[in-house]
This record gives sequence, structure tokens and C-alpha cells, in this order.
Amino acid sequence: MNKKKITPEMVRAMKARRILALKRKLLVARRREQLQKKKQEAPYIAFKYINEKNLRQLIYLIRREAPRNIALVVSYLKPEYVMEILSSLAPELQAQVAVEMATVRLMTQEELMSYDSDLKKKIDFVIGGLDHLLQVLEKVDRVTLENILEYLQNENPDLYDKVRKFIITFDDIPNFPDPAMQMIIRELKSESIARALRNAGAEVANKFFANMSASAAAILKEEMEYGRPATDDEIEEERRKIVELVKQLEKDGKVFIREKPGNAILEGSDVVVDESPSAGAAAGYEEYYQAGIVSYEAGGYEEALSYFEYCATLAPANALLYEYLGGTYYALGRTAEAVSAYERALELNPANAQLRAWLAEQQRQQV
Repeated sequence: MNKKKITPEMVRAMKARRILALKRKLLVARRREQLQKKKQEAPYIAFKYINEKNLRQLIYLIRREAPRNIALVVSYLKPEYVMEILSSLAPELQAQVAVEMATVRLMTQEELMSYDSDLKKKIDFVIGGLDHLLQVLEKVDRVTLENILEYLQNENPDLYDKVRKFIITFDDIPNFPDPAMQMIIRELKSESIARALRNAGAEVANKFFANMSASAAAILKEEMEYGRPATDDEIEEERRKIVELVKQLEKDGKVFIREKPGNAILEGSDVVVDESPSAGAAAGYEEYYQAGIVSYEAGGYEEALSYFEYCATLAPANALLYEYLGGTYYALGRTAEAVSAYERALELNPANAQLRAWLAEQQRQQV
């Protein structure tokens, strides 16, 4: 068997490949060295793993920490996270943390990194929470949801009360605010509503009728009575679609039905929730009020009117609200109602000279 002759050119080529491979290794090693040096020189940022997803786990853990440690953590977080954490603490603890935040002290990087690492490990192993339970309940079918709620109502009434106000079902429709109901109806076809209302309670049906024009209500009743028959599955599917529509409109900020969960997490069989008695109503009012302003400024006066009228039932002593309400009535050509709303605004804020002059002018024109 003949051996292949190695020529000088082949030797030079092999040497060139070895040199090229060596250069590549050196470049890789140098690059690694540069990255390592850059990493070492970069400033250390503590608690940078805290985000919206694990903030509640942090709140659960941090309430058990010493005020000094709480002050340390919040000093590195975004302002909106700091606000949420502090609002979740008891008033006495809030004050203690504030004092610690104002106290200047020196801490080594090693101490900071050690505490940071320990806290991160704990957060990764915090499980459960009201948010987690609600996410599960949002995804289950109606029968499963009803079974779980019935069990909670019988076996754990306190937890049931906490959970129930964050859940939407078709049977909750009678409790929806009228402005939200009107928005929902505008998004639905008459035949879809008719199928969903088959065998539904009178309260649910009347909620739809009360938020429709007389002609639209008559068409819906006719569709319910003479439309094609629907199976139980079809009825259930239409109801599911309506509930999903409500959730989407909530997500888009067009309607406001449910309270938003505060800082809540399950502790064994107990639920800890940060809430105040008027928090839900206040949040609902503000959301509807802002929605009314947006609609008003966009020229959607009919929609703005439904928002402002509902707000007036929640906050009957807000002068600015009645100014918007008066402006909306006036834009819709409902002058008498505009005057009434402006008079109420002036009663609440007698110092409004411009409004007083406008009302006086209206009175002169009527004479």
C-alpha cells in the first residue's frame, strides 16, 4: 500500500491551520477575560429581580422583616413599588420604616449581596396567593367554578367573601353599573343576547331591557319569543361569550365591574388582603369619572353622560363633576338639565364667578 507523499505545501497548510486555531483560542480567551473584567467593574444593583409578577411575594415576606431591612429593600426599588409596599404595612410599621429610611448608615457590599441573595431564594419559594387562585378560577368552566365557590361558601365563608367580589359570572349582570351595561349591549348582537337570556332569571333580562331603547327592547323580546330554539349548550356558550366580552372590556378600560385585587396572599387557611372599606368604591368612581372626561373631550357626549350620571350617585358633592355634567347636558341640547347641574356645581363651589355669570345670563335670556 502506497503512502501518500507529504509535500512542503501540505506542511505549510497544516501549520497555517494550527496557527489559525491557536489565534481563535486566544481571541476567545481574551474576550472572556474582557467580559469578566467588565462584569467585575459594573456597579452592583441590588434587588433588580423584583418586578410586577413577584412584588406580592416580596410584600408577603417583607412584612415579617425588621424595619431596617424593609428600608434597605425599598431604597433600591422603583417608586411605584415602594408606594405599594409601604401602603401594605401597618401604620406603626410604616412609621418605623420611614425613620430607618432617614437614618444614614454604612453597609458593605458583601452584606448587601448576602441579604439580596437570601431574599431572592425566599421569593422563589413563595407559592399561592389570592392572585394565583383568581387566575385559576378565571380559566375553569362554569360548572367547576360554581362547585368551587359553593364549597368555599360552605366551608370557608371568609375566603369566599374575599374571592367572590373579584369573580364575574352571567348571574352577576343585575349588579352591573348601568353605564357599563350600556357599553356591553352596544358590543352584542340582538340574537346573541336573546339566546343567552333563554331560561335566565327575570332580574338578568330586565337589566338588559332597562339599558336599551324601547324599540331595541321590543326587538329583543320578539327574538326571545319567536327566534329559533337553542340547546342548553348553545345557551351556555352565549353566556360564556358575554362574560368573556365583559372581561375584555374591563381589560381595555372601557367598563369597570370588579374591584382590583390589592396586595393579597394566602397564609394557610387565612387570607391577608390590604383593603380599606371605601377603597373599591373610590377606585370605581375615579375610573368612571376619568372615562367620562375622555368621552366628553372626544365629543362622545352620550357616553360621557352615562359615566357622569353614574358618578353623581357615588359622589354627589363633587363640584367639578357637576360642571362636566352640566357641560354634557348643554352639548346634547338639554339646557334645563344643564342649568340644574350647573346650579348644583355653584352650590358646592360658590366661589366660581364664571359659572355664576353664565347662570345669570341664562336667567336673563329666559326673561
